[in-house]
Amino acid sequence: MIKISNANKPLRNRLTASFSTIIMICVISISIICTIYFTSTVKEQNFTHTAQMLEQVQYNVDAYVKGTEEIISILSRSPEVVEYMRLPLYQEDTRVEYETSLRKLLLNYKKELKSIAGIIISSNSKYVSNEFYRLVKDSFNNEHWYKSAVENPDRLIIVPKPIKRNLRNWMNYSGNEVVMLSKAVIDPLTGKPLGVIAADLKLDEIASFLSELKLGQKGTIFIMDENGEVVYTPINPLVYRVRSNWFGNNDISEKQFSANINGDPFAFLYSVSKYTGWKTIGMFSQEAPPGIVSALQGTIAIVAIIILIFGILTGLVLTRSVTEPILHLQKLMKQAEDGDLKVYYENKNSYDIDKLGASFNTMISKIRELLEVVLKEQKSKREAELKALQAQINPHFLYNTLDTIHWMAKEYNALDIVDLVNALTKLFRIGLSKGKEYINLSEEIAHVESYLHIQKVRYEEKLSYTLKVDESLYKLKILKIIIQPLVENAIYHGIKEKQGNGNIYISVFKEGRSIIIEVADDGAGMESSMIDEINNSLKSNENQKGYGIYNVNERLMMHFGSEFFLILYANEYGGITSKIKHPIL
Repeated sequence: MIKISNANKPLRNRLTASFSTIIMICVISISIICTIYFTSTVKEQNFTHTAQMLEQVQYNVDAYVKGTEEIISILSRSPEVVEYMRLPLYQEDTRVEYETSLRKLLLNYKKELKSIAGIIISSNSKYVSNEFYRLVKDSFNNEHWYKSAVENPDRLIIVPKPIKRNLRNWMNYSGNEVVMLSKAVIDPLTGKPLGVIAADLKLDEIASFLSELKLGQKGTIFIMDENGEVVYTPINPLVYRVRSNWFGNNDISEKQFSANINGDPFAFLYSVSKYTGWKTIGMFSQEAPPGIVSALQGTIAIVAIIILIFGILTGLVLTRSVTEPILHLQKLMKQAEDGDLKVYYENKNSYDIDKLGASFNTMISKIRELLEVVLKEQKSKREAELKALQAQINPHFLYNTLDTIHWMAKEYNALDIVDLVNALTKLFRIGLSKGKEYINLSEEIAHVESYLHIQKVRYEEKLSYTLKVDESLYKLKILKIIIQPLVENAIYHGIKEKQGNGNIYISVFKEGRSIIIEVADDGAGMESSMIDEINNSLKSNENQKGYGIYNVNERLMMHFGSEFFLILYANEYGGITSKIKHPIL
């Protein structure tokens, strides 16, 4: 066994210190991340839970108010109510008869809907009610609930905390216990208001389901009207420290913000009812429960200390086992660097370092052999490529076979197959072009038309195309097979993914000293971020397997330089346009 020299100690110490520092940083980081994540998760769950409760509360409150509105609407369309409101005040006998009938009608509705504290039918100085009585003999015309209903006949008027009105309920409900709903009765003959039906809606049912909802020890859910007045809140002194100007406009259905109350941070989440205009507000403390946080931190601290101690001890053992064979191997490498290629590593103390030493031995002993192997591999590779090239289909054999299929189809009068075979033959013939890299634009267009003809047979009416080519460019030379990949891309990534029929528009025209080729489709389109990603890849000439457009772009830049390229952009049809800039040769 090799003895450890003094030179080995600094390396071992550095490794131990580094190992311990890394473990300490990881443990502290994990502890902090866990605490932050836990606190964030608690807050997120509070928001999610509160949002769900607010949605349910708002739904229940809206349904609660709508039930009373439906009763009022039914009464407003009742012939008895309309006739009563049309009666002059001085027809006392008829009026008393109607009032008696209406009292029975109101009593039936009151029995069915326990949430109503009282209903009143009023028209000028006349009124009918089983629960309300007038404090003074003044008309209700100037009362807020009456006047607003008449001025807004299409709306339900909601009056939270109805106080200072010329009405009193026999049950002596206070303004904090009810909400008043009023609506105008429209004369079906004239379309004008005849009077108003109003009802006091008890808040005790709202109180019953709000009192069961808790948002921590300090939090609560309460309801505020459009004017910032509290409609209802469970007993919670913090609610009355909430300012109405903390809330934004009512044009957004759900909002959230934070504020301090008595020095404590609170989160507010509220939604605005489109029906009543009331805000359903949830407020809860943003502080995580201290007991849970302390328990979590204590557990993390204990685990961190255990991991740290174990890590340091493990580090001492590992660094000792690693440094000894490394220093021995370092000495051998120095000898090899000085030109001694006969050195040989022997050690049985560290499996991993032994493998490294074995690799070192192989590298030194076979370096010249590896050079010969590389040469042989290159030669074999060239021979394999040549054989693969020779194994390709003989074009003449392919043409002859297609020609045989052509005449057999013609003999059986299968003209569609004849056309398809002709298109395929032309596609192969132009594609091979006797090995030429450049062909006339007219041949490239014929190649694309053959491809489109084949695709039309496959997709039928789903695919249509338009060719618009400057005929003066037909005899110019261009790189072969640069339009067909763009058409194929438009079909498979645009038209095929679209519901319904699709169109491809191919345009070729001259722009300065360049030929511009555009292939546009009205297919499914693509996200702008994806277009930018593809264009960046094309610009940097990154090779992406499976995409013909990258091959076209690479050939353009390789033959003509970076100023001639391919680019994609969203077009006016909702699809993608592929644009090629090709030099005039």
